[in-house]
Amino acid sequence: MNITERLRIISIIFPFTFLVMANSTGFKDIATDLDGAVVIEDDISDDFRIGEFFERIDNLISQNNYAEALQLAEEAELIGENTGQTDWLVKSALYQGDILLTQGHYARSIEILSSAYNDYQKSDDGLRIGNLLATAYRFNNELNKSLTLYLEVLERVRLENDPVLEAGIEQNLAVVYEMLGELDKAVERYFNSLEIGLERADTTLQIVVYNNIGDLYNKEGEPELAEKYLYESLDLAILVNSYEDMKRAYLNLGVLNREKENYEQALEYYQLSLEYSNRIGSITGPIQILYNIGNIHLDRERYELAWESYQESLRQSEELNLQQGIYYNNLGLGDVHFLTGEYSDAIERFNRSLEIAGRSGSMRMELDVLERLWKSNEKLELYEDAFTILKRHKSMSDSLQLREREEAITRFETLYELQNERRQNELLEEKLIAQRSAIYIGIVSIVLLFGAALLLFRLYRHQRLTTNKLRLQHTELEELYKRLEMKKSELSRLNQTKDKLFSVLGHDLRAPITQLHALTLILRENKNSELDLDQVLNKVDEKLRYSISTLENYLNWAQSQMNGLKPELKPVHLRELADDAVLMMKSDARKKKIDIQNLIDNSIHVQADQSLLLITLQNLISNAIKFSYPGDNVVMDARTENGKVIIAVRDKGIGIPDEIQDKLFGSFDESRKGTGNEKGTGLGLSICKEFSDKQSGRIWYESREEHGTTFFLEFDAAEEIVEV
Repeated sequence: MNITERLRIISIIFPFTFLVMANSTGFKDIATDLDGAVVIEDDISDDFRIGEFFERIDNLISQNNYAEALQLAEEAELIGENTGQTDWLVKSALYQGDILLTQGHYARSIEILSSAYNDYQKSDDGLRIGNLLATAYRFNNELNKSLTLYLEVLERVRLENDPVLEAGIEQNLAVVYEMLGELDKAVERYFNSLEIGLERADTTLQIVVYNNIGDLYNKEGEPELAEKYLYESLDLAILVNSYEDMKRAYLNLGVLNREKENYEQALEYYQLSLEYSNRIGSITGPIQILYNIGNIHLDRERYELAWESYQESLRQSEELNLQQGIYYNNLGLGDVHFLTGEYSDAIERFNRSLEIAGRSGSMRMELDVLERLWKSNEKLELYEDAFTILKRHKSMSDSLQLREREEAITRFETLYELQNERRQNELLEEKLIAQRSAIYIGIVSIVLLFGAALLLFRLYRHQRLTTNKLRLQHTELEELYKRLEMKKSELSRLNQTKDKLFSVLGHDLRAPITQLHALTLILRENKNSELDLDQVLNKVDEKLRYSISTLENYLNWAQSQMNGLKPELKPVHLRELADDAVLMMKSDARKKKIDIQNLIDNSIHVQADQSLLLITLQNLISNAIKFSYPGDNVVMDARTENGKVIIAVRDKGIGIPDEIQDKLFGSFDESRKGTGNEKGTGLGLSICKEFSDKQSGRIWYESREEHGTTFFLEFDAAEEIVEV
C-alpha cells in the first residue's frame, strides 16, 4: 500500500483499535513478514529513481520495518536539499510524518508536517500533507486545530474535485466530531463519505464507512443499529473476499457482543478476527485482539486466561515497540494483580503504564492510571502515597476539565466564525449580482448584510449568556443531587444498622431471658425440695451477666455507628483502670481457672476516655479468657514509646485462624465458640476498633494458631494526674 492509499484510509483504521478503551487514540493494523535490510543508494536523482526509492519505503512499511523506513525517508530529505528537488522534500515529509504517527511520536510528526505544509501547501501533495497534519493534531488530542485544518483542507479538496480525498477527510471529520461528543455531526459526515462511496461504486469505502457507523451506534448504546451496519460491512467484505475488512468487522462485532455481555459469542468473533488477521499477516491485529480477549476473561473473573492474553499481547507489543499496546496491556495485567489481591505487583504494572502516558502527553491516559494507583496504595495501607496520588489525580482532572471547557469555547467560536464567513461570502455574491442590475438593490443588500451580521452577533452573545446560565444551574443541580445521594446513603446505612441491631437483639437475648424466666418459676414454686439454691442463683447470675454484657455491647456499638459517642479525652491512670477491668472479669476467669496478671507500671498515664477505654480493655480480657485453655495465664502490660503508650493483652490460647483474620474487626460476623464452648455476639472486637478510632488511637494484633494471641492498643501518653 503506497502513501496515497494509506492517507486515504488513515482515519478509517485508527478508530478501530483498542475499541473497549474510552480514551484510546489507537494504533494501526499493518502487514508483517519482516525481510532483510534495504541498501541505500547514493546516486539517486531522476524521476525513475524517486519512484523506486519510495517504493522501497512502502515495502519496508508493509513489513513493519519502521526504523529503516524512517531512515530512508530522512535520506530522501537530504537528497531533496542537496539537489533542490521539491518532490523529494514533499514526499519525504509525508512519509516521515506518517511513520512517526504510526509509532506514536505525535509531537515530532506535527513538527515535520507543519513545516512542510507551510512550505508546500500549494504543491500537488499539499492537501495530503494538510490532511495528515490534521490527523496528527487529532492523535495528539489538539482537536480544535484538527477540526479547523480538516475544514480548511476540505474546502480546497472540493474546489479541486478530488472525491477520493474528500471521502477520506469526511471520515476524519466524523472521527473528530465523535471525539468531541457531537454525534449528530459525526453521523452526518460518515453518511457524506458513504454517499461518495455509493456514487463511485467504491466497495472498499462503503465497507469501512458501514463499519465506522456501526461502531458509533454501539458507543451510543444502540446495539440493534450497530449490528445492522456492522453486518452490512461484513457482508460486503465477504462478497469482495477482503480479509482485512472481514477481520475488522468481526473485531467490532466482538466488541458489540461484549457490551451486550454475550461473552461466548464475542470470543467466537474475536477468534474469527484473529484468524483473518493471521491470514493477512497483520502484526498489530493479533495484539489488539488478544487484548480484547483478555478483557472478556477479566470480565468473567477468569484471571489466569486474562493474564495469558494480556501477557502475549504485551510481548508482541514490546517486539514492535508499540507504545500504546505496552500501555494498555500493562493496565490489563495490573488489573489482574489488583483483582487477585497482588497490590504491589499491580502498582509496578500501573507505573509502567504511567511512564508511557506521561511521554504521550495524554492527560486522560494518565488519569486512568492514577486512579488505579491510588486505589492499589490504599489497599496496601500506604495512605500517604495514596493521598499524594489522589491529589495529583484531582489536580489533573480539574486541569483537563478546564482545558476541555476552553477548547469547547474556542471550537464554538471557530465554527461560528466559519459559518459567519460563509454567510458573508454568500451575501457578498448576492450583492454583486444585484449591483449589476441596479445600484439601489446593491445598497439595500449592503444594509441587509450589516443588519444580519449585527443580529447574528447579538444572537450569539445571547446564546453564550444563556449557555453560561444553564451551565451554572446544571452545576448547582448536580451538587444538590450529590448531597441528596449522600443523605440517602447515610439514612440507608442507619436503617440497616437498626435492622441488624433489632435482629441480633431478638436472637441473642431471647434465649438467656427465657432461661432466666424458667429459673425464677422454679424458685417461686419450689417444686423440687432437693433444689440447690446456690447453684440456681449462680446460673441466674451467669445468665444476667451474659445478657447485660451482650446488651451493653450492642448498645455501645449501635451508638458508635450512629455517631452518638463523643469521647471526653483526659489523663487516665492506666494501672488503676486495668485493675477495674480485671476485677469485672474475675468471675469468668475463676471459672476457667485462668490467672489474670496486671503488669502495667503504676506511673503510666494515657490520654483517653476512661469509660470507652475500660469497655475496650474488658472486651480484650474477655476474648483472651474465652480462647484460653483452663489453667492458662492472661497478661496485661504497657510501655511508653515516642510519646505513645502501647498496651498489650496476651494469651496462650488457640490463636486466630488465617481465614478469618481479614474480617476480625467486622460487625456482626459469626463469633467462634471459646475453649469452654462459650458463645459471643460477634461485636466485641468491632467495638474495640470503633472506640480506639474515636479516641485517636489504634488497635492491632499478632497471632498464630495454637500459639496464642496478643492485642495491642496505642494512645497518646499523658502527664501524670495532679490531684489538688
